Parts: sequence; C-alpha cells; structure tokens
Amino acid sequence: VGDELMLSQASIVLAWLDAGFRSGGRWGDGMKLVAESLEHHKTLSWPHFVSSVDQDLANEVAALYDIAKDHLPTGLTICGPEFAGSRSVGGADADLICDGCLYDIKTTVNPRKKFVEHLRQLIGYALLDWYDEHALDGVSIYYARQAASMTWSLPELIEECAGGELADLGSLRGRFRTLAATGS
Repeated sequence: VGDELMLSQASIVLAWLDAGFRSGGRWGDGMKLVAESLEHHKTLSWPHFVSSVDQDLANEVAALYDIAKDHLPTGLTICGPEFAGSRSVGGADADLICDGCLYDIKTTVNPRKKFVEHLRQLIGYALLDWYDEHALDGVSIYYARQAASMTWSLPELIEECAGGELADLGSLRGRFRTLAATGS
C-alpha cells in the first residue's frame, strides 16, 4: 500500500508540473504547496515534493489506478504520443496508443456533459497523424471514475461522423493539415 500511495503522490506532482509547463509557467495551487514545502524544508528532494500532496487526493488516485488496471491495454504502449501535426495546433499529445488503438483517459465526474468534446478530441488526434505513423485503426475513451470504456473502429467512426458517407482518412488528414497551416 505504501508504494501505491507514493506512486499516486508522485503522479500528482508530475501532473502539477505538466500543467505548469503547458500553461507557460502559470503554476496552480498544487505547485504552490510544493513551493511551500521546499521553503519550509530548505532542501530539494522528491520526498518533500510528494509529502505536500493531500492524502485523500493520493488515495483517490491510487483507487482510480487500481480500477484502471483491469480496463486499459496491457500490450506495448506508447505513452504521451505526439503526431506529425501536433505542433501546428499548439503541441497536442494523446494519452496512450496500444496495438493501433488511441486511448484517451478522462476523470470527469459527468462524462455525458463533454462526451462530444471528448470524441472530437480523439478524432482530432487521429487527423493530426498526418502520415499515419501510428497506424491507428481504433480509438477508445476510458472514463476512470465510471470504470467504463468505449472503443470504435476509426474508419467506421469517421464514416459515421461524415453522415454515413465513405470518408477517406488520408484525404481528411490532408484537409486538416491545410486548415492547421492556415490557422482556420
């Protein structure tokens, strides 16, 4: 249990750092706690960073991880994959790719509110893979708090989104690339 708690605390601190760097240095409340811990202990050590994480939050993350182990892929996985078009849209990166399926992990309490937005995000990632470097053939959303996932064949999802018309993923990627280049 101690290792899981430490892993959860470390994950939270890394998430705070990620958010701070992605926002251009606007550090959230979590990193302010780390700074206070650093100021109090006058030393730069990982145990001091993770000790600033609220225990209830760390326990919640540990519980979510424990549930997720049974719902996420176990094969060779690429974590935080970027795409050829990522920089064109501000540096987008996804959560996971495993066996040709792009996974996005959400921790929202009410997934119905943002389901369409989440689906569009997945399709956007697939379109940013301009040269099909990741050979994506599926997409999946995992809702951690609900321990529920939904997976679609990428070609079938694109066809459904195109109103039932056959849509060529390669030409859609090309059009998306043109739009991204013009900032439209």
